[in-house]
Amino acid sequence: MEFLANFGTFFVVALVAIRSGRAARLTADACLVFYFVNTHYTALFGTMMDVNLLRFVKDLEHMGSSFAAEVNLLVTASLVALVFLHRALYDRLRGLVTRRPRASATALGLTALAGLSLHITPFPTRFQQFRVNPVEAVVVSAFDHLGHEQPGEVVTTFQPTSPFPRTPPAAPQVGRTGPRPLNVVLVQMESTGSVAMNRPGAQTMPVFDSLRETGIYWTDFYASNPATIKTFYSLQCGVYPAADARPITEQNPRVPCKALAEHFKDHGYRTAFMHGGNFAFTHKLAFLVDRGWDVLLDAKTLPGRQDYERQTWGIDDEAVYEATKAWIDESDQPFLVLIAPILPHHPYHTPERWETPFPVDDKLYRYHNSLYFEDELIGDLVAHLKRTGRYEDTVFVLVGDHGQAFNQHPFNHFHPVQIYEENVKIPLLISNPRLSPEAQEIDTEGILPDLLPTLLDTVGFGLDDYDGDGVSLLDPPPDRVVYFHTTFDESMDGLRDGRFKFIHRLGTGQVELYDLSVDPNESRNLAADHPDRVAAYRQLTDRWHRYTFVRTR
Repeated sequence: MEFLANFGTFFVVALVAIRSGRAARLTADACLVFYFVNTHYTALFGTMMDVNLLRFVKDLEHMGSSFAAEVNLLVTASLVALVFLHRALYDRLRGLVTRRPRASATALGLTALAGLSLHITPFPTRFQQFRVNPVEAVVVSAFDHLGHEQPGEVVTTFQPTSPFPRTPPAAPQVGRTGPRPLNVVLVQMESTGSVAMNRPGAQTMPVFDSLRETGIYWTDFYASNPATIKTFYSLQCGVYPAADARPITEQNPRVPCKALAEHFKDHGYRTAFMHGGNFAFTHKLAFLVDRGWDVLLDAKTLPGRQDYERQTWGIDDEAVYEATKAWIDESDQPFLVLIAPILPHHPYHTPERWETPFPVDDKLYRYHNSLYFEDELIGDLVAHLKRTGRYEDTVFVLVGDHGQAFNQHPFNHFHPVQIYEENVKIPLLISNPRLSPEAQEIDTEGILPDLLPTLLDTVGFGLDDYDGDGVSLLDPPPDRVVYFHTTFDESMDGLRDGRFKFIHRLGTGQVELYDLSVDPNESRNLAADHPDRVAAYRQLTDRWHRYTFVRTR
């Protein structure tokens, strides 16, 4: 059916091209190329190219590594062959239209009806994107996102607690930090999700596991959005990002907030942000300047960068950690350093100099190789701090920025397109022997806006100067509800309330409800069994959705 609908689109384009000359013929070729590229993209990432992806075309220089990794000789040859085949069919079609115009009009009508039938046939939501052709996907997504990006009624508060009875949350046992201030190493682990990082039968992150032995690990911690530029705002300011597709760095980079580094500067800390990627991507510097950072270094400004491998996304992350160690050693003043490496971002390419512990012929294995590489670099930093006598006075905070999907759900192999566990559930570990001499696992739900107040509480600053959406997870309130959203493929809101996970797809109205205590893989939708709970959750997410625009406008 979809083949007929797509063929119908080409039929129309070709008819116009026949009547209009060479320019239109080239337009038809361009449409064919776009269809082919989109089909390949959809097969790789589980979603059609829509208006959200086209927003990033201006940043193609940074995204080139991901696209290039998925183009091979077969793909290139297929595209070239398809263009030549299209030219041959074009000539045959032109002759057919000239000789039999009525038959051509009949064929056009039938293909148009076939396309229409795709829109009146019920489709499961997970497959609805495949009932449209690529050109239509771009147009429809523009209107869809536009509608859901309008906040409507202004809402200045949202409900952070559950309307249903809940088991009181657990709080960790935190030791006193002693007379000396704690240094902070905060690692924002790229594309590191709680689901994907756990691989049975292999220890992918041994250093991470060793830090858990003297740390507090939150097992149910979430990203506020499965896209880095959205979670970037949550981490910096401790607030929920707007439930739309636009980066805060472009929409309102000077949005008022007392950011992470500013809190530490008030207490006499020196501060640095070390990034393995490029601050130019999505214009992060427009947000970061004058936010309390003494040092801002990225792939284009790190010292010694000429000695390390590069890709379009950034640089070998060893350059990041070497610069971090050198900066730490410059002074005995207490410090906050935020490290944002580029791995394990797709396409999961580790440096050639490094021997991979797992096979490289599978994406998931390559992903785990890059996790292992990053873990090794964290281990080198831990060892350096031990050698220089700073380790026991330093708290390590390791947190994912979003998850990474590998087909745990159909067509879900790209992090921003869904809000299932593999997309939004992330690790949070706070490790220091003075804070937690033994391993602690806490199953209290948390969200990235909680990280800033939790960190302020951890180092003893208090929360008097914090005015965000999060709470300190060292003393969580009862009946907590956390929210998340994505607008990449289709707009959807979600929440986690104890054992229940709720998802509302705004475009179709479909709702999903899962009991994660018995269904951690989100395979059985219980929405029909709990209408009261679903109705309450829809009201909560609708209000929260509108509230998120207050912080960013």
